[in-house]
Amino acid sequence: MMSVSGKRVCSYCKNVLGKGAAMIIESLGLCYHLHCFKCVACECDLGGSQTGTEVRIRNNELFCNDCYLRFKMSQQGG
Repeated sequence: MMSVSGKRVCSYCKNVLGKGAAMIIESLGLCYHLHCFKCVACECDLGGSQTGTEVRIRNNELFCNDCYLRFKMSQQGG
């Protein structure tokens, strides 16, 4: 987990998280401001505005399910 002076740093914007609410994926050491918890490809919000939003993680980056599937298809040459 990245930190500056013992403070957690957002994995998306690289700024210190501060005291507000945050999304934290402890097992991968990833931390995000709520407004930074979004798909790296299309920037759609993954932070719970929709119930049951699927979050995919590849190389420590967040993807929505649609962008992740497109990414996988392009990797397979399909």
